[in-house]
Amino acid sequence: MGKRIANTIESFGYATTVSTRAVEAVQLLRTGRYGLMTCDIEMPDMTGLAVIRLVRAACPLLPVLMITSNSELSTALEALRLGAFDYVVKPFKPSDIREKLERGFAVALADEQRERQVDKLKERIADRDRQIEAGREELRRLNRLFKKGVLDGLGISVNILSRHNEALADHSRRVGDISLRVGVKLGLRGDELLNLHAAGLLHDIGMLALSPDIAVAMCTHGQLDRVEKTAYLRHCELGAQIVEGIERFQCVAAVIAAHHEYVDGTGFPMGLVGDAIPLSARILAAVEDLDTFRSMNRPPDEWRDPVARLQDEAGRRYDPAVVSALLDALADEAAGPREVVEVAVTELIPGMKLASDICSRNGMVLVGEGQLLSADMIERVRGLLDTDLHATPPVRVERAVAA
Repeated sequence: MGKRIANTIESFGYATTVSTRAVEAVQLLRTGRYGLMTCDIEMPDMTGLAVIRLVRAACPLLPVLMITSNSELSTALEALRLGAFDYVVKPFKPSDIREKLERGFAVALADEQRERQVDKLKERIADRDRQIEAGREELRRLNRLFKKGVLDGLGISVNILSRHNEALADHSRRVGDISLRVGVKLGLRGDELLNLHAAGLLHDIGMLALSPDIAVAMCTHGQLDRVEKTAYLRHCELGAQIVEGIERFQCVAAVIAAHHEYVDGTGFPMGLVGDAIPLSARILAAVEDLDTFRSMNRPPDEWRDPVARLQDEAGRRYDPAVVSALLDALADEAAGPREVVEVAVTELIPGMKLASDICSRNGMVLVGEGQLLSADMIERVRGLLDTDLHATPPVRVERAVAA
């Protein structure tokens, strides 16, 4: 039967290869190039249905024409379900074979064209993905440059402040650093932390507009005469005016303006109460007072434990939540030196502190530098990354240095 079909096909001008063994036929398909295969329902070494399964695995797009008899029609239909494109019933006329061949080659040509189109589409998608990733990397680069530019600008501002009064500049650096750690404790992230840190560094920049003697007095004994005190009460407003012209720092200006407001309304310059005071300003109020109390040379009879003063004034001058977070930050400070290490996202554990931002693939900050990680936060980060976590770049975290 195989030779007869081959002769019929060759009479139409096609070349053929005949095999009476299914395994041999599949091997020929793997090593040669064929446009169509005919297969009898019954083969010496296996059924035609088993052959179709082998052919589909070896050559998924190759058209298979089944040769069957009237008594095997149900099997032929099963062959169609498995992937044969058609069948011809024995006995058949040459015209029957020719018609099926032409349709089979048409199917093969359409499949080949569709496959080429799919390959081109995949390549276009891959090109687009490469372009998107390049854009995301550029966004991350610009984000890093922007943050560096902001921080460099802040450093310049603090250096200018140090020319006015070195003790005041040191005070501003300490307030910026401690405020950042308190903000982390309170769940601030990303730009919120950046703005808080900026406000901490610049909170006393209004002192540049005042007499240097006022800055010296506030950094030593804190005693001002009536004229000096009147001038000092304006430094919050003056500081806000200095930075509010910079678009990036407009929200920082509002914090600087309110950093001497107290939650009971006894602060200045506006006498704001409770949540009407921005959270970052409430943080600065407690942190600045703490640093001032710790660094000021007061007479012994006026000296009080700065931490005890904070605790006594929680709920009056200071936001109790801020005081609690500040005490936690001070406890961390007392725990000793820390080092920065890189760990995989899969190795993050609650309590770790980030030494750099965790960003999504498009450059969006998921968790900001300085954040203390909780179990829920780690799970959210892993879910948002939504990729093979083992292929995700390592994360930089802080850990205590062993004694």
